[in-house]
Amino acid sequence: MATTLDDPPPELNSALPGPRWYPAPAWHVPKAVLIGHSYGTDSASRFCLTHSDRVAAMMLMCGPFVGDWRTGDRAERRRRMSAAQQERLRDLEELPHRAVEQEVELLTLAWFTDHSDPERGWHWAAQGARRRRPSTGL
Repeated sequence: MATTLDDPPPELNSALPGPRWYPAPAWHVPKAVLIGHSYGTDSASRFCLTHSDRVAAMMLMCGPFVGDWRTGDRAERRRRMSAAQQERLRDLEELPHRAVEQEVELLTLAWFTDHSDPERGWHWAAQGARRRRPSTGL
């Protein structure tokens, strides 16, 4: 029996993280553009290799198949941060233990540069940092 995208093979469905299957048939889309970020580049690449006839294009960002992305990422982060912000981030990273507010500040500094608008990025990062407390378990 042939496998269709509406009836995924169990070995592929269980091997990939995140969303378990390609929703395009339900949307009546013959081909999709795949975007893979970080570990998702592996998932997108595997899907493309298995079902290239269902992929219109693929974009891989910051993952194992895209070469050295860290150098450019670090340079862009530095460009988006003031010298004082860079220094504060380094100071917070070097602390062996951080209080909850220090952790929130560290995460905000680490994340706000992901947004193209620094003001909106700061707001977004601060909101996310307040919800997540990796160093304290809260």
